[in-house]
Amino acid sequence: MTTKDQAKASQLLADPAVMAAATAEKWADPLFPGHDVVGLVGEMHKVFSRVRAGNLADVEAILVCQAMALQVMFANLSRQAAQQKYLPNLQAFTGMALKTQAACRQTLEALSEMKNPRPVVYGQANIAQQQVVSNGIPKPLAHVEETSLENELLPQKAPEPVVSKPAHTKKLRARRSL
Repeated sequence: MTTKDQAKASQLLADPAVMAAATAEKWADPLFPGHDVVGLVGEMHKVFSRVRAGNLADVEAILVCQAMALQVMFANLSRQAAQQKYLPNLQAFTGMALKTQAACRQTLEALSEMKNPRPVVYGQANIAQQQVVSNGIPKPLAHVEETSLENELLPQKAPEPVVSKPAHTKKLRARRSL
């Protein structure tokens, strides 16, 4: 493989439409044998362009169709589960049915969120260990009397100066006493 071919292969591997078409080819082949993969890549690029432009109609259609397909799978698996005579088979079919039901719910939730986005509320994040929050000056309470900040129990007196003697004077006195 030449350097030019390697560069082209890298570009194709990095293209999401090519990767999606390569994946879809294996799954779609039994339904549409001999389908045009290059045409599929072109169609996917058209859908990408519409989504980038803000047109989400294709995405909405995909979600609705997925939800409908999942609902059909749920109904089919539920019916098969009801016909089982052995517990392991019943559990397996019921488990798969419930998983498809949950996937259907999630798909419909995604569609609902896309059609009706939640309002974004910017709040205050309190993540500090010791945090002071100042949201303005509080109004004085009508029923509380103003009190003095001075403590009446402790008398006010001037602080006494602290005089420290150097350590070497203590050693001198100890030598003189010998």
